[in-house]
Amino acid sequence: MLVGRDAEVERADLLVEGILSSSGSLMMIDGEAAIGKSALVGAIARRAQQRGARFALGCCYETGMPAFASWQQLLGELRLTGLNLDQLPAFESLEEVALGR
Repeated sequence: MLVGRDAEVERADLLVEGILSSSGSLMMIDGEAAIGKSALVGAIARRAQQRGARFALGCCYETGMPAFASWQQLLGELRLTGLNLDQLPAFESLEEVALGR
């Protein structure tokens, strides 16, 4: 159960609605450690998946991550959902960079 995150969940619901009507979107959630980002993302993911959206997550940390690591993670998770990135021209150059092709 989330407390005090109604506005964020409502905004995410609007983004998901746009995604499902073919107007893609991206949402970035950032903030200090231990403020509930993971719980918020979990709630958003569950709600989006219940409505038929694919959900993928790319995490980024302040130090120790190679370039494009969060994009590699995101693209890898999208592949696990069954999405064929080769059929999406918009992802072609990003995938080549992020996956080192």
